[in-house]
Amino acid sequence: RLDGSSRFPKGNRWAVFPSVGLAWRLSQEPFMRKSNVISDFKLRASWGMLGNDNIGSDAFLYTITSGLNYVQGSDQYIIPGATVTDVKDPDLNWEKTSEWDFGIDFGFFSQSLWGSIDYYIKKTSDALIYAPVDAVFGDPDGAYLTNKADIRNRGVEFTIGYKATSSRSTYNVSYNLNYNDNQITAIKGGLPIVSGYLGNGQVTTRTQEGLPVGTFWVYETDGIFRTQEELDAWKAAGKPVREGTRVGDMRYVDR
Repeated sequence: RLDGSSRFPKGNRWAVFPSVGLAWRLSQEPFMRKSNVISDFKLRASWGMLGNDNIGSDAFLYTITSGLNYVQGSDQYIIPGATVTDVKDPDLNWEKTSEWDFGIDFGFFSQSLWGSIDYYIKKTSDALIYAPVDAVFGDPDGAYLTNKADIRNRGVEFTIGYKATSSRSTYNVSYNLNYNDNQITAIKGGLPIVSGYLGNGQVTTRTQEGLPVGTFWVYETDGIFRTQEELDAWKAAGKPVREGTRVGDMRYVDR
């Protein structure tokens, strides 16, 4: 694929996204074709890359905000003013995702029992993320779109099904099981991305290298205080207790 998008600056609008796939259906080979048990058996391998341009059409363009009046001179005249009030990345580029996939398709007894197993590794580079504006710029709550992070997903998918046919009906039963491991492998600038502001200076999620996207970033707890005696013993041991803690409140782990 050769894709172009006007949602990126002129120098970054075009990108090539190749892909390739191979498969070998062993059940059609002479040494397996006569099997009365195996009706389908196929090995698959593929690699491909795709791009994401699902952003606004003006994400890299600075805009001017008007109506910002300014007072000048000894007579304090009000002068109509305008300025740039947002932060933009003028070098936005494609978000690119490449994926390896290795799989097996199988079927037994004329496809009465069928299924598949897949293992995949998917890597996203230059992920388009709204990153927080550094507080040094005077806007601690601001955010701007940029190619901020690299993300890796890898996992296994397993599907198995059973099909039965009689003179009156046909039914299918299938079961799907999957496991995915998500991890941030790089963040440009190195600083983590925090979110879920509570209005008291605390946050609830943190996206940083080595952790999954949007990892919960809260105090670690160790159950609740079930009785007053338990709470008193906790205080007597010198363990951390928030002011006003009562029976039914959480116990916080001292980190």
